Amino acid sequence: MELAAGNALRAARSQLFDGEQIVSVLNLTVYVNAPEGYTLHSKIADFASSFLEKYTNDGISSRAAVGVSSLPRDATVEVSMIATANHVVPEAVSE
Repeated sequence: MELAAGNALRAARSQLFDGEQIVSVLNLTVYVNAPEGYTLHSKIADFASSFLEKYTNDGISSRAAVGVSSLPRDATVEVSMIATANHVVPEAVSE
């Protein structure tokens, strides 16, 4: 789960301009490659939420956990997110 959430975070950060940082996750979708009858998708999404909350200043506004019969390259989990970014203003240095 940390690998999938980390990949989503790295992909989002790669789109930032110099001086920007991700502030919050507006939408998080966690796709779980699960067998028929599996019902704990939200528990897996909890791990992604916890991981991403460590790296943002805000919580996650909206989240979905979706069970699917397969994912590319037979991955177990895939994470998609929409995030907001702000420009970071450097603090003034006092002399």
